Amino acid sequence: MNAILIHPDYWRNSQLSLARYYGMIRIDGKVYFHDKRSDYLVRDDFTKYISDIGMPTVIKAVKRYADERKAKKILNRLARIIKARRKVEKRQIQAEAETLFAQVEEYASKASDTVQRFVDSGYTTTR
Repeated sequence: MNAILIHPDYWRNSQLSLARYYGMIRIDGKVYFHDKRSDYLVRDDFTKYISDIGMPTVIKAVKRYADERKAKKILNRLARIIKARRKVEKRQIQAEAETLFAQVEEYASKASDTVQRFVDSGYTTTR
């Protein structure tokens, strides 16, 4: 068997169902891991794409590109794009956080100046 993904309907009621209990199974020298969320058996060299891209995208790519090399090429490309996008988003969040911290420091400085002027003016509360 040279499958990349094994659909749950195919393996669930067969001898391959041992994979559910052991988390993996070896078929013809290739290791397949059980993805608990989707219930698919995934060949070990494709498991990294699931964590990077997500199972629905991996399923679409494997169905669309029957050739293993093409599927891997597309999935590698998608993984690089997603990682780059995450880096950009992280930088944007850090820049926004720095801006907010600067605003907070500015407001705190103004508030402490106002309190200091208030104290220096000798204002007292009497009834």
